[in-house]
Amino acid sequence: MTDLGRILAQEPLLATGLAFAFGLLLGSFLNVVVGRLPAVALDPDRAAEWPGLLLRPGSRCPDCHTAIRWYHNLPLIGWLVLRGRCHDCGHAIPLRYPLLELAGGLLMAGAIAWYGPTLAGVAIGLFLLALLALTAIDLEHQILPDEIVLPLLWSGLIINAFGVLTTPQDAILGAAVGFLMLTGLRLGYRALRGIDGMGQGDPKLVAAIGAWLGLQPTMTALLIAFVAGSLVGLALHLAGRLAQRQCLPFGPGLALGALAASLGISLF
Repeated sequence: MTDLGRILAQEPLLATGLAFAFGLLLGSFLNVVVGRLPAVALDPDRAAEWPGLLLRPGSRCPDCHTAIRWYHNLPLIGWLVLRGRCHDCGHAIPLRYPLLELAGGLLMAGAIAWYGPTLAGVAIGLFLLALLALTAIDLEHQILPDEIVLPLLWSGLIINAFGVLTTPQDAILGAAVGFLMLTGLRLGYRALRGIDGMGQGDPKLVAAIGAWLGLQPTMTALLIAFVAGSLVGLALHLAGRLAQRQCLPFGPGLALGALAASLGISLF
């Protein structure tokens, strides 16, 4: 263990605070991903623009398109200083920006607090941040872009090739069984109802969760996702806000289930 590692291991509050600050920075980066990736994912003709679109153009106000000053772009602090409004045009800054930054900080801090200042803690934090980005995109656009899901799948297999979170065999089994289960459900629903009950990205996301957490936690994540999705769907239907053949995004439920499973919650 390095000297820094020893210090962080002896000072959990310091480790958690640094993780929170790092998560805020990553949450700010996720705002760029969430804001720009869907345009590429929904238009194959723009595929060549990714990932260069992450760097150019610089951050601008979505209303007046004025370049944002660097000190106004500080995660969460900039939004608080500006009181939630653009410095130049006065339009309200969408709440997605500070909420993603705050969620990024809390998730990374929570991972380090739960797992300690270890490789496993950092890995879980990054895993949860990727799920956070997918949740935000799926809620707004009902897509789970391969540009995030596939790297998440492969990185999980690579991480666990070294046994960081689970064994290599469990990671492969979790990815394979999770993908096959959800693909079977997707195809079966389409055969019975004549419509897709879920998108093509959902089975790939379950495979990614399996690659990171292994088989049993993935089954827990799936069960939580199905229960949460059913409850939300029922509530929206009773409130008259869900059409009969309308589909809800499944990614947020899977992310919630993966979060619970990563905290050691097991339903099997």
